[in-house]
Amino acid sequence: MPFKIRVATSDADLAELVSVRSNAYARHNAPGAANLRVAEKQDTDQDAILLLARSKLDGAALGSVRVQTRLLKPLMVESAMTLPPDVSAGAPIELMRGSVQNGAPGRMVSAALAKASFKLCLACRFTHIIVTCREPVNLMYRAYQFDELLAGELIDLPYSPGKKHKVLCLPVAEASERWRKNPSLLNFMLETNHPDLDVDYDLIRERLRVVRDLLPADQAAG
Repeated sequence: MPFKIRVATSDADLAELVSVRSNAYARHNAPGAANLRVAEKQDTDQDAILLLARSKLDGAALGSVRVQTRLLKPLMVESAMTLPPDVSAGAPIELMRGSVQNGAPGRMVSAALAKASFKLCLACRFTHIIVTCREPVNLMYRAYQFDELLAGELIDLPYSPGKKHKVLCLPVAEASERWRKNPSLLNFMLETNHPDLDVDYDLIRERLRVVRDLLPADQAAG
């Protein structure tokens, strides 16, 4: 791949990540795009992981996604709906603010961020991947074999105002079987080693373990 994906760790990483995010949301005329010109509080939560793609050629930031866990508080989507019992009883994560540069390179980065996020779920034993999106972006997640929650109903999200969103979910344990219907997807996500996904999953697992261990049992969400 012409880029690497790593965990964003520095203030400089965060600033570049926010720039890519802001430009992507403005390009798509997304409601609330003006509010994303600065980092969100959730970007620096102890239990959130920021994945950042950088060009090998010049080091430019090409795309990012925030993996929001449920260790400290409910997922943001839970401010708008109640999760199904099987999802709530597990360890779900919410992929948020996925952003890439425009054009074909951005599509490759988007796919790689999806794979890196899935591998993170395997490494840290998260059970469900939840995304919220406007139409027709939901079709991309349907291609990844996500289920539509709420029978496909569109809902308002307090943190993404202006247009209703769909909520989709992928059970991590069922992903490989679902992807067998699409050999190319299965090959990319599970059967091909991509060393450019340079994410230290052991470090993430230890970081989240420390957060979890510091919390009283009755204060941890989920």
